[in-house]
Amino acid sequence: MRIHWQRSAAIFGQLLRDHGVDSEAVNNVAAAWEAYCEFLQADVEGIDETPGSDADGFIVQWGRWSWNDERPSLSFTRQLAIIAGDQADADWLPILWQVELQLSFDHEPNLADLDALDTSDTGWCFSPVGHGRTAELAAMRTDMQRHRQLRAIWNTVPVSSHLSFECIC
Repeated sequence: MRIHWQRSAAIFGQLLRDHGVDSEAVNNVAAAWEAYCEFLQADVEGIDETPGSDADGFIVQWGRWSWNDERPSLSFTRQLAIIAGDQADADWLPILWQVELQLSFDHEPNLADLDALDTSDTGWCFSPVGHGRTAELAAMRTDMQRHRQLRAIWNTVPVSSHLSFECIC
């Protein structure tokens, strides 16, 4: 599937619905993950395709953040480097946009020490769409399963969720 970058959030939203979840009321983290993995396999047009560029990346993050009342949270993010402006300009840089599904959870005992983990994300990955990306996603999921808190969050129903599409200029 090839999509235009401006439709990326709408496509992710549709894939979530195809997997039986609503982006604003996710009730199954595993189904949201499956939709995210499928979304990450879509080729995006309009991104910087310069060889070696980090034009299409993804990350999974977790923790407690001030903007959601310090609730335990999990987010699935895809970042796109969009071509805009005059590339001949010596100071030209692509504009970064992020599609993010953020899930927030109740303060439950099994999530209490989510912040005690030695890391709060998987790290950015820029492997290309295809087998390499599939392998990277599988490795991320396996690595997340090593942590009791993330296994628990994966099996907990979020109290809120939100799909956003924002420029991080």
